[in-house]
Amino acid sequence: MTACNGSDGSDAAETSKAEIAAEAATETPAEDTVPLPEIAEEIPSETAAAEETAGENPGQDALVENCKSAVAKETGSKVLGVDRVEQSEAGTGVSLTVEGADAPWSCLVFDDGTVGGVMYTGNEGAR
Repeated sequence: MTACNGSDGSDAAETSKAEIAAEAATETPAEDTVPLPEIAEEIPSETAAAEETAGENPGQDALVENCKSAVAKETGSKVLGVDRVEQSEAGTGVSLTVEGADAPWSCLVFDDGTVGGVMYTGNEGAR
């Protein structure tokens, strides 16, 4: 049966949906809602980000440490930090900042911990 005005009653349903939406928009959040964290204004340096990422995988930490040791032995200098860690099928590539170097040192380490190679990424004379 239809209403006398030719309406099938959907106007009332639409009004109810609009009222519900308006009410939901003005409701206060439930007590168990957690506020969103504020976005940090500072963006960490690549070194800090790489070191944080490295700490997420204990196996990767050992690989990075092997690279640090190999680069320190090759250069005779202190490794100051990790610039980047990249995993691939070939192994894990680690880019390191070394004291006194003008450019990063690069190291490839395999999943078994064996260091495949150490290389200076800048000009050879600038080490």
